[in-house]
Amino acid sequence: MGNEITFDPNNGFKLLLHAALMRNLEIAMCELLMLDELGKDCANDRQYSFLYAAAPIIIEKASGSPVNPIVVK
Repeated sequence: MGNEITFDPNNGFKLLLHAALMRNLEIAMCELLMLDELGKDCANDRQYSFLYAAAPIIIEKASGSPVNPIVVK
């Protein structure tokens, strides 16, 4: 998705879709997630539904930040 291009409706500039979604629509994206342990736990108890929450650190003029994710089953 980071290589797809869209255009800013306000000024017509080219934008990476990744940046446009994060900045303009406040859609959070997670990359490089380590989900092996969660997958094993789901397989062990055969419960595959859960709540995933990861609040980012708000950094002014930044396009990303580390998160501290939690899963509630």
